[in-house]
Amino acid sequence: MDLQKTIKSLIKYSIEELLNWILATSIHPSNQRFCFNLELLFKLLISIQPIEFENQNITREDFIKIIRVFSEETQSVNHIVDSQDFKNQSELVPIFVNGKKYYFFYGAMSAPYKLAKWFYEKYIDNEDLEKHKELKDILNCFILSLEYQTKLLEVIKSINESGNISENEMHVPSQNFYDRLFAVLNTNRFTSMLPSDIQKYNLLQGENHLSDIWAELNADNILSSIVVQLNNGKLFFTLPQLHIESLHILACRLINESENKEELMKELNNNFCYKAEISSILFFNKNFQIKKITDFKSREINITADLAFLVDSNKVCLINVVDKTQKDILETKKNQIVAFEDELKKAKNINIFLENKKINQANPTKVEDLEIWKFYILNDLELNKGLELPSGINSTSVFIEHQNFKILMERLDSPLTLIKYFKTAIMSGKFKGFFDAFELDRFAYFISNDQEYPVSLIPKINLQVPLGYWEDFNHNEQIEKYKDNIYELIERDFPHRFDTVMKNHGNEYGVMKKVLQDGGYVIKNNNMLIWIMMPLDRFQRTPDETHYCISFVGKLYAYYLQKLQQEINSLLTKYNYDLNKSIIVEMLPTSIIEKNDSFKELRHLMKEIKDSDPFIYFASCTNSPQEQSINVKAIFSIEKLQTVFNGGNNSPEKLCIQGLIEEILNVLCKDKTKASEEAKIFVDKNIKVGKGKHVLKEFKTHNPSLDKYQKPIERSLIDVNNLNRELSKKLMDLKIKPGEYKNDEALKINKDIFNFLYEKLRNEIVQYDKSILFLAMKQAELVEGARKENDMQLEIDSSTEIEFDLVETTIKKNTEIARLAEPIKYIVSLIMKEGIKGIKKINREGWGVALAAADLIRDTSTIHDFLKYNLSEYTLKIDELYRVIDLKDEKIFDISKYYKKESKEMIQVAKDNFRYRFSGAKLDNAELSEELKDETDAVFNNEYGFKFKNMLNLLCSLGNSENFTEDYFPATLIKKEDIKKVLNRNNFKIEENELDAILKFLSINFNSFDDINILLLYELNRNSKRVNLSPLIELEKDTYIYGRQICLKSANFWLREIYQGSIPFSVGNMPKAIEDLSDRIHRFWDLELEEDACKKLKEILDDKNVECRISNFKRLSSSFVSRPPCGEIDVLAVNNKNKTIYVFDAKNLTKKIRPYDLRHEYKEFFEDKIKDGKITKPSYLTKLSKKEEFVKDNLPEVLNHFGIVDTNGWSVKKAFIVKENYTSAFSKEHTINFLLIEELKEYFS
Repeated sequence: MDLQKTIKSLIKYSIEELLNWILATSIHPSNQRFCFNLELLFKLLISIQPIEFENQNITREDFIKIIRVFSEETQSVNHIVDSQDFKNQSELVPIFVNGKKYYFFYGAMSAPYKLAKWFYEKYIDNEDLEKHKELKDILNCFILSLEYQTKLLEVIKSINESGNISENEMHVPSQNFYDRLFAVLNTNRFTSMLPSDIQKYNLLQGENHLSDIWAELNADNILSSIVVQLNNGKLFFTLPQLHIESLHILACRLINESENKEELMKELNNNFCYKAEISSILFFNKNFQIKKITDFKSREINITADLAFLVDSNKVCLINVVDKTQKDILETKKNQIVAFEDELKKAKNINIFLENKKINQANPTKVEDLEIWKFYILNDLELNKGLELPSGINSTSVFIEHQNFKILMERLDSPLTLIKYFKTAIMSGKFKGFFDAFELDRFAYFISNDQEYPVSLIPKINLQVPLGYWEDFNHNEQIEKYKDNIYELIERDFPHRFDTVMKNHGNEYGVMKKVLQDGGYVIKNNNMLIWIMMPLDRFQRTPDETHYCISFVGKLYAYYLQKLQQEINSLLTKYNYDLNKSIIVEMLPTSIIEKNDSFKELRHLMKEIKDSDPFIYFASCTNSPQEQSINVKAIFSIEKLQTVFNGGNNSPEKLCIQGLIEEILNVLCKDKTKASEEAKIFVDKNIKVGKGKHVLKEFKTHNPSLDKYQKPIERSLIDVNNLNRELSKKLMDLKIKPGEYKNDEALKINKDIFNFLYEKLRNEIVQYDKSILFLAMKQAELVEGARKENDMQLEIDSSTEIEFDLVETTIKKNTEIARLAEPIKYIVSLIMKEGIKGIKKINREGWGVALAAADLIRDTSTIHDFLKYNLSEYTLKIDELYRVIDLKDEKIFDISKYYKKESKEMIQVAKDNFRYRFSGAKLDNAELSEELKDETDAVFNNEYGFKFKNMLNLLCSLGNSENFTEDYFPATLIKKEDIKKVLNRNNFKIEENELDAILKFLSINFNSFDDINILLLYELNRNSKRVNLSPLIELEKDTYIYGRQICLKSANFWLREIYQGSIPFSVGNMPKAIEDLSDRIHRFWDLELEEDACKKLKEILDDKNVECRISNFKRLSSSFVSRPPCGEIDVLAVNNKNKTIYVFDAKNLTKKIRPYDLRHEYKEFFEDKIKDGKITKPSYLTKLSKKEEFVKDNLPEVLNHFGIVDTNGWSVKKAFIVKENYTSAFSKEHTINFLLIEELKEYFS
């Protein structure tokens, strides 16, 4: 095929005009799928000898004819790209170079952004770039190309040509499109600026003869330059969609043919190695970098890797940075690692040193327990070049290009998750050692599907991820991301510094470099950014310094600078400040200034900090404000912050913002007096005196070590998904068919699921020695610590003005805590049931498996209980992949409304506690009578051998104890003799036999569950031997492990339950004396509630309009019988304003949240007990309705009692008055008000 007709039609015209028409056609949005055809036409055109052109002028119609001829001649090999195989050019993704934004053409590339980024990182992102002319030439060429492409894309967008365009043939742009394009496009401006050493690689007109069109279409024949030089010397860019690929070829040629080739190659390789090592250190954490390994004779074993890290407690990750990917080099690297592994095997036991710190000091690490992971980080492969792996690699060897490794490190939360990912990939059989494009697609599926790897254990089911899944996922993510120009502005100010940008609210954003924990807040004010940042010089900061900067000072600045954006703009404009320039507020605690010499010139300012104002400011601006951003150093004393921001009014906040504004104005107007006056006027005008919004409170907690607690280990989605995958296999093995199951069928499958999970958890637990119990108790204590931290923060948030939905935030936090606490405590109980049988040390990976199993057991048990007690409509669905899908429907309660109400109650309690804690305001809380307290002590002493108050004293003493050892912290290992010392320090005297009885009552030992075959969660929650009630874990006689916060929570739980007349457990024989005591206490609170309701209603409606405890109805009217069938009315109230008489019943039920108790509560309120067609026990609602009917039937007499003669227009309403928020109040079937005492005033308003 010689294309003679096409060539004959081309040579009639001027090559310059032909190049322009091909360019216009190729960049037209409708022709992206014809890019290969247009590329071929372009190559054909420049291959024709210059002498053959007749140089006639060409019209659009002439070019249309050429396109038709060309299309006919290439019809048999027409290479039209499917629209799914390329990225839509109208969806622009920017690339940033030196803080400036550019766009580029995608052409038919499936991964254009990755290719452009690779080029940038390989050649441009180099600190020593200025030292090498060749690299500067590559940079200039790259930028010129990007400027040219960006200009083209801007023009295309401005023209926006559309119409009836065929999808099956190339569209020649309109004359209008062509004219407008070349009216603004001056190609010569770009090409003339190309470096001379780049121009020697220009493509020359007529240099290459295009002989085989078929070969040209099917070969990866990339043009080696982005410029064509015509015979007359004029320069034209090649088609822009070819530039990214051509630049790679051009850069390689420039370097390979340079006199300084070796030096350049060394520089590029060193740059790659440096970046690969730094990114690895940041991800794996320098604190866990292995510095030395020795055998049992203290002989050092040579670590034959560039870097080594300890992950978890038994995984050694070796990092080898491979700058060249020839097979023999990889083979050598592999053999070095093999030699290291052989040395380890000989040693059998080793000592590992991290940064000169020896781990496992008590016991050396067994080599047989170690996992050795080998990561070979490759210099990104050249275009279209594959990788030949060395022979004999084992399954824990990973070969991965650096750019892909960075993707993993940016997307995964920890090195352990990285290991878990590769374990899952290896298990699937799909990963064979090299992280190729297919594995990258699977990784994209993984992160976009809640860490579910695309593999099934079901035979004949093969989950296939579409080719190019990562590129589509990443491209769409980038499109969505860059709709907000905040990223462009951030890159402008701090190129490539931050990898995470989060929109908080309004125009406030959080920014962070995750691995460095470096960041702050950004306020987007049109094109001006106001930065509120940690110190710009990077160094180690203490957790306290970071906390106060980010969580308090930064939040304070961000709140006001965002709120006052328009006012700040007006102020800055008044002083001619360019609103396109940024302002940087750098937060500097005095402690940082004191210990870092880079800030020594600021130390004299610290003396100016006052007790009443913890801030001092220092601003700088090297040039005029029009040319340079303002940088304000906000210096503050952490100690004085705590004193000043104490929960009063917002005066400290006003003073803080005033100082900042004053320092900015001082730079702008150079007049301190004027700046001070202007700042005060500004703040007084825009920040009115009111309640403080930012409060720092040092809470005095009973637990002296609470501030040292870290966050608990959260459940890992990858562990949950892996377990669910095994569950799917189990369901298939049980021959359960895909489909939907309800009622008994659903319960049966639910039981099968529970049995599988129970065995999985049990088998995991019994592998380990006591370390699993210690870790479980540590985690249980950390969760309770987090719960307490949430409670304290809620007190502050409820008492200050906040910008977020506190109700929803409280629900979310409570849900997260419950989701962790119950599974962890279940694990503790199961360990005590099974005993310590294993010899392995627990690690985070093993804990993750156990936690995932316990978490799913929690879900499964909850579903079982809700089904068993008929609380919800439930469908268990098993899909074709045997995945279990729960389809729940709230049947009798609106649970979401219940939780909202519960959250509001918690917020009010927190607000009252805060007021009581810091202002001395008295809490109006009723207490149990001293008589009943004494009786409680006597009954407990008679039945259990100890006084109830002494049990509480012991729990509180342990909770505020300062005894602990680092090995078990935050849990505490303690002997009985030490418990005595703790009690003595707290001045509590408990006799030996009574102490023994308390310890026995409050402890769980390895025999506590001997009479239980399977530890069911719903039965455990009714057992006294659960962690909430028995927080002491007995390891051996007179030796216990416990958590301080767990003990304090247990004390509070026992106190609340017993003193409210409730028994917090129901499994086992309950002494009758305890039951009788509970009934008497409950009756006490019944009467208290009735009295409180009566008192409150009299305050609201007046004494004369309220009658309470009406048992003898002759009080209301002499015509009534003394005791009618409706029974006693607790409260009768009249509201003259709305002519309504209210019938109230005060109900004090023991509130519990177990499904069994929820069902019991619901029955009490709404379901009559019926036998032989007769009501044997009416519900509370039935009883209240009868009282309402009595009042309706006798309305004139009742109103007359209250002195009301005119009975026209009066109505009767009923409601329950309660002291707690009950789920029954949110019944879907019954609509009756449940009114809390504190809600009564609002109810009548």
